[in-house]
Amino acid sequence: MALVSLRVPEDQKERWEDRAEEKGFSQSEFIRAMTEAGIKTDKGFDTTVRPDLSKEELRQQRNDLKKELNSARERINQLEDQLYGSDIHVAKQYLDENPEADIAELENHITETTHDRIVELLERDGIESLTLR
Repeated sequence: MALVSLRVPEDQKERWEDRAEEKGFSQSEFIRAMTEAGIKTDKGFDTTVRPDLSKEELRQQRNDLKKELNSARERINQLEDQLYGSDIHVAKQYLDENPEADIAELENHITETTHDRIVELLERDGIESLTLR
């Protein structure tokens, strides 16, 4: 084989080395293969790089993803409020309506209303019936 020598920027050489390694080629094999592939596609071969999407399409994708993320965050907050806030909300409401209540009365109210609140949450989330064991 004939020896061919060429100069390329360091970053390009590193890319070629990485790709050659990924493909299981030596550097020489990789450069020969890619050169031949380029020659075979030379019919109308365009060396300019074009982005896959326009800036407007990328902006639209970003905006759609931001909306989706915000919606997911809102749903997480709602679920956390249901999980962590339901007893607190009930306690605050009871104490607002019964400012003289003591802790035993508050505990009793929360205990007595737990079943109804659970059923309400299940129905709100589309679970119509639940068999308790």
